[in-house]
Amino acid sequence: MSEDCKRWRERLADRAAGAEPSAELAGHLQGCERCAATLARMRCRLGELDAALGDWMRECTPGDRFVDDIAAAVTTPSRPALAVWKYAAAAAAAVLLAALAGIVHLQRQATVTVPWEAAIEITSWSSPTDRLLADATGIPGTAPTFGDFYYSLENPTENRR
Repeated sequence: MSEDCKRWRERLADRAAGAEPSAELAGHLQGCERCAATLARMRCRLGELDAALGDWMRECTPGDRFVDDIAAAVTTPSRPALAVWKYAAAAAAAVLLAALAGIVHLQRQATVTVPWEAAIEITSWSSPTDRLLADATGIPGTAPTFGDFYYSLENPTENRR
């Protein structure tokens, strides 16, 4: 097959299937016996395929209830997707409820634990002022208790009476 004939190969298949040939293809077919024979073989093969397909299609006829079954399937509302969503929502609600119950249970069990080491340490705590005054001379060795003073303070309102 020449290079010129190769470029017509696809258009030959279209022509064999029934397409109208272009003026260029018609001119090539008149002058090229090889392409004309290829076109004849393609038409023959397509005729055989059409006949075989037609026989097969006649054997594959739908049953008597085919149209009724399709009409029933189209008109009957189908809700399998809705059922799936119902189950998914129920499962999600169950998981959420279980998580909530677990949180409530853990909160009820929570107790305050006292670190005993810290409690014992606090009992031996002393004021930084006590430590500073312990070595001082002429200054009392301890900080005054609540309500006591280092120095005597006079109440000016008492003298006026």
